[in-house]
Amino acid sequence: MLDEIKVRNVSIAPPFERNILISDGELASYVIEDRRTYVIRGNEWQEVTNHDLPIEGYVITSCAKGETDAMSSGCENLVEYLFDARKN
Repeated sequence: MLDEIKVRNVSIAPPFERNILISDGELASYVIEDRRTYVIRGNEWQEVTNHDLPIEGYVITSCAKGETDAMSSGCENLVEYLFDARKN
């Protein structure tokens, strides 16, 4: 999956101190509404709407944290990217 994109493109821009990319590498059914989500196919990025759900694909989550959040378990800004996605 990461061969298709540059990691820096899925990293959330400053003012965040850290950006963590999370994926279990498993094909999953994605049904989370009201979250910033994109399907990536080659160089094309398409935003996912609630109407598009459910979608099956490989998910990479980008979790941005500020300096003060370094030890917390939450994200200040979260975006999810789906690869090899198809309507479920």
